[in-house]
Amino acid sequence: MPIIKSKIFTKSKKTSSFFITILFILSFLLVFINKADLYIGSKIKTVSADIASPIIYFLTFPFDKSISAIQNLNSLKNISIENNKLKEEIKILKQWQSLSLKLINENKAYKELLNVNDDTFETLETARVINKAPNIFANIIQLNIGLNKNIEINSGVLNERGLIGRIINIGNVTSRVLLITDINSSIPVKTLNQDINAIISGQSDSILLKLKFIKENKMPKIGEIIVTSGNADIFPPNIAVGKIYKIEDNIYYVKPFVNFKELEFVNVITKKL
Repeated sequence: MPIIKSKIFTKSKKTSSFFITILFILSFLLVFINKADLYIGSKIKTVSADIASPIIYFLTFPFDKSISAIQNLNSLKNISIENNKLKEEIKILKQWQSLSLKLINENKAYKELLNVNDDTFETLETARVINKAPNIFANIIQLNIGLNKNIEINSGVLNERGLIGRIINIGNVTSRVLLITDINSSIPVKTLNQDINAIISGQSDSILLKLKFIKENKMPKIGEIIVTSGNADIFPPNIAVGKIYKIEDNIYYVKPFVNFKELEFVNVITKKL
């Protein structure tokens, strides 16, 4: 009986050793396989990344470009908005500049008018032009002074450039001026250098004036200056009228010194007694 138990114990011990060995081998194999799986998995990931990278780039390239294009469009839109703002600011600045220049020119013209001085006439009043016809051939203008300033019929009207016309109608606070460009305007004049007497008249449909000489023994040349002669007791002598501009078919045409499109301030004058 003891002998039998001893054999059984010995056999059991051998069996246990065998299983332990098997378990050890299996554990070793599991560790090895796990490490191998990690290596293989890493390799697979690397290879997959290498393969997938150009594919992903190819697939995402249009999307990236679209995003970039949208960003560029937004940037261009912002630039356009800023550009419009700058244009508006420049427009406002130009308006202020134009207004400033206009005020400066008005002030300069006003000062020049106040400084007009000649021994042959005296200034009755300085006036502002308040009404002009809408084209350059307008032959009548309206002033902001009348009987309230003792203005008289046929008083001469001029500015810093020269003769403009004469008063033909007077109201209480306004007066009307017939311009020298009107066909009904006839003014005794002379050449400044040679004292050749003539009559100058308007044409109504042209800014140029026509000269008709009283004596034709001496004739002026292009470029000679025409001034009032003082005859007929309408205008004082030596007021600048214009310059001989051209000669066609023995007709002399004079270009006035006054720019009738830019009339602002004028002087109403009378001959000194």
